[in-house]
Amino acid sequence: MSRVIGPSFHIVVWFIWSALLDIKRMLILERCIGISWFCFLLYSACPVFAGQQGLRVLRIDDMITTLTPPNGWSRPMRTLFRALGFAIPCEKSVDQLSSQDVHIFKVKHAWLHSIRLATILSLLLLAVGCASRHSGNRAAAEPPPWVEASLRTAVVKLAGEIGERNLYRPKALEHSATWIEQQLRTLGYEVRRQAVAVDTNVFRCAGATAYNVEAVLVGHRHPEENIIIGAHYDTKVATAGYRDSWPPLLDRPGTPGANDNASGVAALLTIARSLAAQPCAKTLRLVFFSNEEPPFFKQPSVMGSYLYAGELKAKGVRVEAMLSLEILGCYSKRRPNKKRFWYASPAGLSHDPDYVAFVSDLPSWHQSKRWAAAYARYSPLAARTLAIPVGVSRKIGWSDDWAFWRHDLRAVCVTDTGFLRCDDYHELSDTPDRLDYAPFALVVWALEQAIRQLANE
Repeated sequence: MSRVIGPSFHIVVWFIWSALLDIKRMLILERCIGISWFCFLLYSACPVFAGQQGLRVLRIDDMITTLTPPNGWSRPMRTLFRALGFAIPCEKSVDQLSSQDVHIFKVKHAWLHSIRLATILSLLLLAVGCASRHSGNRAAAEPPPWVEASLRTAVVKLAGEIGERNLYRPKALEHSATWIEQQLRTLGYEVRRQAVAVDTNVFRCAGATAYNVEAVLVGHRHPEENIIIGAHYDTKVATAGYRDSWPPLLDRPGTPGANDNASGVAALLTIARSLAAQPCAKTLRLVFFSNEEPPFFKQPSVMGSYLYAGELKAKGVRVEAMLSLEILGCYSKRRPNKKRFWYASPAGLSHDPDYVAFVSDLPSWHQSKRWAAAYARYSPLAARTLAIPVGVSRKIGWSDDWAFWRHDLRAVCVTDTGFLRCDDYHELSDTPDRLDYAPFALVVWALEQAIRQLANE
């Protein structure tokens, strides 16, 4: 008996569509096509039948699994299930269906119901939203020459001269914090340190205390309204793999962290320099976080941004939004890109390096779109937003934005998408010479103007 086209075929087609749509850069179409192929894969591999005895799933391997709905399911619920395409009416009883019936039924109905479900999901995504695209302004003004020079100087200092910086290399981490403080004081800021204590026995690190570094630019009209602009200055310790968080391999060098995240620190220092001369209406808190990288990431007691967000919450500070500047220096195509997730394009994050992503959880998506729109007014590079659903955002996060989400504060990560764009992520090859400083300067200057605009509203 011939089998229906298997899941491997659909996965291959998904990849092909993603590649084609990356070229076309059509966000809505690439999402809808991605959803359609997912639904067809679902229906062709596992069509669902609704009989009088309950809901039953007939799998491609001819095994039958019974999913009996709870007692008390009303007729409207069954009707809704069928309308959404999850249940397919069948003339025969489930027990009478042969393997031949299953295959014929699958060929006949898989496309119809996958398109129905895909249409509903696509409309729902477009209505409720979890991704958007904001075209850049090709007539945007060029940044002053000092912007690119400032970015390059900071990246070379942190990733070139200092190198790996974390509590496993405590002298380098302290050197970084001290240098950042000096830069801020030179610009006229008052600087505060917030201690982040770590149990050295648990984390097997040489240093026991890291520090968040904060500079505050008090607003002249609405000082009670706060916007947090943050970037972490630590780097990842060496581990067996780039995604591993444990155990630390202290006999190996860790990444120098040019893009992750000397680029974010350089961007924040450059923005601080521009803003210092003219305060905004709202208060701006410029914060350089420690302990963002594994093994401290998502560890509430030792993650610098988590403790900082908790302090704001405890003091009752009104936070309008938090921007996390995370990995901002790559804007050229890098091949191969082995670390890229295959579902990134259907999710709305194209492989083309001609945009900046504003990533948030769903409650922060309004702020994400607001900041992306403001940024796009001043940059020739486009902006894309991606909102992570609430249930998922508690488990995953891009950077320090996660810590603010956990404290129910609106936060957005601004990023070049990191490993989705460049394989240097968390590697020894993440060096200053690998960054694209000219477009990096365009992005930072646009962010500075967006911050100034929204902080004066």
